[in-house]
Amino acid sequence: MDKLFVQNYNNGEYTEIDLDSAWMDQDVIDADSLFQVLIVKISIWALEHGYLLKDIVGFTLDEGSDELELPQTPGDLTWLMEVSKLVAWRHTPTKHYMPDGALMARINDIGWKFFDFDSDLQEAEDMYSQEFDGDYAEYAREYMENCGEGLSEWAEPYFNYEEYGEDLVDGYDRVEWDNQEYLFHR
Repeated sequence: MDKLFVQNYNNGEYTEIDLDSAWMDQDVIDADSLFQVLIVKISIWALEHGYLLKDIVGFTLDEGSDELELPQTPGDLTWLMEVSKLVAWRHTPTKHYMPDGALMARINDIGWKFFDFDSDLQEAEDMYSQEFDGDYAEYAREYMENCGEGLSEWAEPYFNYEEYGEDLVDGYDRVEWDNQEYLFHR
């Protein structure tokens, strides 16, 4: 995650918070402590502008050139705890092999309000397959090679890798984020 944008619900004025920088704060060790640091940052901004904390809502969470819209319910900071859990998950390097973009694509596909940040983070990780560059024929060739299903040289020109690749990819949920497509098992 690059940036969190928060705004005053009443007038639309917003500010941005660098989440990677917030994570590096000396007081941050987990999602709960990140939540506290973010509350302080947001509260200082609100105070400097004469806003009430209850009027500050999430606006967007930006990663790469894409963004996720956040829920806008004044007085409810659940979204901020969810952002904190997401950032903490991302910064636990020993656990994860899924690219950040794939996770953001999955959240966007499911929808922020339907995504359970207590269980769906791990489920997304478990369901993640790989990036897909749109080349069906190459995907089919790699799949067959990995499964030991290679064709003999004389038979290969008669096999339609493109069509087989399309059939294989159709068996996945395809989601996109930041101009990259990701495949998830169903």
